Amino acid sequence: GSSVDNYGTLTATGAQGGNTCNQGGCHTGTAVNGGNGTFIVSGLPENGYVPGSTHTITFAFANTGRNRFGFQAVALTDGGTSVGTFATPSGTESQSFGGQSFVQHSTPSTSGVWNVDWTAPTETNLGTITIYAAGNAADGSNSANGDWIFTSSEAKTADVVTSVNDEDGFTPNQFRLHSNYPN
Repeated sequence: GSSVDNYGTLTATGAQGGNTCNQGGCHTGTAVNGGNGTFIVSGLPENGYVPGSTHTITFAFANTGRNRFGFQAVALTDGGTSVGTFATPSGTESQSFGGQSFVQHSTPSTSGVWNVDWTAPTETNLGTITIYAAGNAADGSNSANGDWIFTSSEAKTADVVTSVNDEDGFTPNQFRLHSNYPN
């Protein structure tokens, strides 16, 4: 099931020391990150997120040998404030709890890969933003036991570009270099 059903665990990403759905009791059997394979969050630009821009974030399992997957993710500042906006492509949904906004699977995935657009906040002074995620590589038994829960995160600061202020009406054709002849 999803990370919000039957157990009252609405925040299962493991963000900032919080619980995962393994610790919340809805998927058990193996320690967090103790199963086979990997779960990775990726997609933020190397130099940092671009304020106000949309970035495609990928949540992906690899080499688990399983074929039933789920996930939940949140984007937070170091102070725990939820920032940005996740789109909800097919197979996902949004949830809000405690002032934080999450994106998660709405139906199990057989591929274990989700590409979700995240629109970054427009503010440039938020410090580091981390996208936290927990993923479930389920064993398909429809029970709480035997699933593998993984956590992953990606953290970046804003990539702020400084531009030349054009208040004086400067245009490139008004600027010329003259040789310093003879030198």
